Amino acid sequence: MQKILLLTPKGVEVKEIEEVSLEIMQECVGGYIEFVPVDSLEKRRIDVFCNADGKFKGLPLTMYLLADGKIYDVVAGNVLFCGHDGEGDSIGLKDSDIDFLKEHLENHAILAGCGMLPFLSQEDM
Repeated sequence: MQKILLLTPKGVEVKEIEEVSLEIMQECVGGYIEFVPVDSLEKRRIDVFCNADGKFKGLPLTMYLLADGKIYDVVAGNVLFCGHDGEGDSIGLKDSDIDFLKEHLENHAILAGCGMLPFLSQEDM
């Protein structure tokens, strides 16, 4: 079994799956996938994907994208975090990467140098 992490409007969820496949990824984000570049997660070999049409469909906002400390975009709908093998294939996350992501995402913390921050709803403020 492999593990992936989802950031949803309701929170963070870890899912165990047989293998990371396009079908599973599309199911997790609820449609076509779009790669979200988060440079410093590359060192950990973590990829980020979202629903390619999330904003157009009016899905709830889930994550800010930052550059130089400023918001330049937002992600709407579920956000999928999975690993990659360095050769183009998506794989499950290591437990240490899940712990790292959960700690930062659940606390609405900016991942240092990553350029992402979970969306704070009015209820969180």
